[in-house]
Amino acid sequence: MKRKVYTIKGVKEYLDGVVSKAEQIGFKRAETIGRRIGQSHYRGCFSEYEYINTRRVLRSPELFDTIEDFTSKIKLDDKALVEYILNFKQGDFLDWMDYDLWQSNTVGKFLSFALTDDNNIEFKNGDEIESIPVPKYSAIEFNTSEIHRVVKVNKQQTWLVLMVPDYLDLDKTFKEII
Repeated sequence: MKRKVYTIKGVKEYLDGVVSKAEQIGFKRAETIGRRIGQSHYRGCFSEYEYINTRRVLRSPELFDTIEDFTSKIKLDDKALVEYILNFKQGDFLDWMDYDLWQSNTVGKFLSFALTDDNNIEFKNGDEIESIPVPKYSAIEFNTSEIHRVVKVNKQQTWLVLMVPDYLDLDKTFKEII
């Protein structure tokens, strides 16, 4: 699967609503080891950021409904397997993350929406590092097994991270709204 950035029309109010509801319920801080699904702690990769995980989204009816309204708008009704919000304050970062768990059994791919200006994500392929800017209200699609990071930020970056089924053809899904 090739990475792709999508700019979708008419989503500003929905994504601003996600940010507003997320700020109302508050973020949890991940510091040092935290929860590491991708075994990054074994490699000494520690990250610092704030988050709202899927469980918390599901326990917050107003945030859940806001995200559901958004996914309905972009024709992903009932397709989001994971709904996660990452918030990076000045100096925060996400160290290299690879989801070893999904390397051989991929069930989904990430669709990460930039909720702030100047969002950027880096990918590693061998010794090569590719930096991809993702404009506000746009999204990047990439495989869950790709090694990626968010370098230390100079100003706030917030992301709505959805995992959608691998089989989903987002070009076809978004055809009428991009």
